[in-house]
Amino acid sequence: MKKLKITPKHVIILFIAISFFVNYIFYKRVYSGLHRENIMLKSKILQKDALVQESLSSIDIRLKVFNQLKKIEQQISRKKFEIAYLRSKLRIKKDILNIIKTLTLESHITLNKIELKSEKVEKNTGILQFDCMAIGKLNNFLDFLDMIEGANDLLIVDSYNLSPVKDNDNEWNIHINLKSLYLSIKG
Repeated sequence: MKKLKITPKHVIILFIAISFFVNYIFYKRVYSGLHRENIMLKSKILQKDALVQESLSSIDIRLKVFNQLKKIEQQISRKKFEIAYLRSKLRIKKDILNIIKTLTLESHITLNKIELKSEKVEKNTGILQFDCMAIGKLNNFLDFLDMIEGANDLLIVDSYNLSPVKDNDNEWNIHINLKSLYLSIKG
């Protein structure tokens, strides 16, 4: 057998050849497998990202719907309060009209006309002004004024005029302006 003489040049060539062979196997087997796995992972990440974006979009839509429902609920609550306010205001008007009618009946004055002349609110105080026309005896009218001023904090006499009824000296035409104050709280 012949003895092979291995020189440093052969060792270097052999080393380079083995390096190329190892690199070739690494790239063919290991790197290409890792590369395929990397591509699959990127694909899965893109799918998961699409699902996350879809979920975020769904959450955003639900949040917008929730905010709209909340606004509608606030509007409904505000409208309910306004309706309750208007009902109480209407009830106050009816109650005051009934008080005026009751006082005229108790004082034996005949009420010909009663109407709401004006209505306003100043600093949470509602002011109703009524214009009344009645007919009756002078002492009954004085009783009516006493009842308003003495027994009732709701009504204030703003002004009044008296004129005798033609053909009857005992009867008087009575024109009276009444004012009523009430607490008016509106949000």
